[in-house]
Amino acid sequence: MSNNESKETALLALKIVREKLGTEPVLLHVGEVASYTDYVLIVSGANPRHVRALAQELQAAMKKAGESILSIEGMERCEWVLLDFFNTIIHVFHQPIREYYNLEKLWLDATVVEEGEAGEN
Repeated sequence: MSNNESKETALLALKIVREKLGTEPVLLHVGEVASYTDYVLIVSGANPRHVRALAQELQAAMKKAGESILSIEGMERCEWVLLDFFNTIIHVFHQPIREYYNLEKLWLDATVVEEGEAGEN
């Protein structure tokens, strides 16, 4: 997958979580600091039911767009759901769990993809 295709996948995921009212989405380009993925998207849901809805919508919409999911973890409790689309990894958190783990802090060397880069895809 090319860098452009990776970015398109990540931006599609960002668009989906915004449309489904995910809270505080942060898209990070980690390709320079991680060897296993190009982008990490972190987003919160208001409660476990919202987290499940976000994760399910991501899975369905990405599949419809031709993206294959490698794995999905955490759907049992829906406090932290991880969706791995190979070049884009998505973390969907219930807000208190997101605050506790503070993954953004782990990626201080990553580049935040700015709002304007997301466009309308």
